[in-house]
Amino acid sequence: LYEHGIHAVVERCQFNDSYIRTTSTGGIKATITDCVFWGPGAGVRINGHPNVNVIDCIFTDCLVAVIGQANSNISVHNCQLTGGNFGVSIDNIGGGSGEIVNCTITGQDYHSIFVGSSYLTGSGNTLQSAGAYTIGGNNFSASFHGNHILKGTVGLIELHFYHLADMGLDFTNNWWGIADADSIADWIHDGADDPDIQALARYEPFADGPVSTEQKRFGDMKRLFR
Repeated sequence: LYEHGIHAVVERCQFNDSYIRTTSTGGIKATITDCVFWGPGAGVRINGHPNVNVIDCIFTDCLVAVIGQANSNISVHNCQLTGGNFGVSIDNIGGGSGEIVNCTITGQDYHSIFVGSSYLTGSGNTLQSAGAYTIGGNNFSASFHGNHILKGTVGLIELHFYHLADMGLDFTNNWWGIADADSIADWIHDGADDPDIQALARYEPFADGPVSTEQKRFGDMKRLFR
C-alpha cells in the first residue's frame, strides 16, 4: 500500500500468507480495519509511516502480526493476535511509537510485544506469550497501564539490553497474574538482575486482581465471505 497525499483504507479483506506494507514520508493516514490475516507470512508491515491505524483485525499464526519500523507511529486497537513469533513489534531506530488498546495477544513463540528504541503506550490488553517472556525490548520507554500481562514460560518482561539513560518504563497498575511483589520482580529481567542493563521496569503499584477491560469488539467476519 503506497499512499500519496490521501487517507488510504484497507477494509474487510482476507490475506493468506501475504501482508500489507505501508510506506510514507508525508503526514497522510492509513487505516487497516476489519481484515483477517493467516500466516505463516507477515501481517501488516509499517515502514517509516507517521500515522497507521490497525483496527478490528484478526491475525492467526503470522510470523509477525504487526510490525512498525523506521520511525513509524502505529496504533493497534480491538485486534486479536494469536500464535506466530511476535504479536506487535515496534522496532524503530531512535524514534517512533506504538499504541496498543483492547487487544488480545497470546500464544507467540517469542514475545507478544517487542519494543526497540520506541515509545509504548496502551491499556485494556490481555497478553501472554508461549515463549520465555511476554514483553521484550531494548532502549525503549513505556506508559502501559490497566492491562493483563501474564507470564510466559519464564517471566513477564525481558530487557535484552539497555545502554541509554533510563527513559522511563512505567508498567504500574497492571495485573500480572499474581498479587505478590517478589514473584513479579523475579519475573522481570532488568537492571536489578544485570548491571549492564541501565533501566528498571516499574511495576508497583500493581492491581491485586484482574482489571476490568473494555469488551473486545471484532468486526462481523461473515461479511468477508459474501
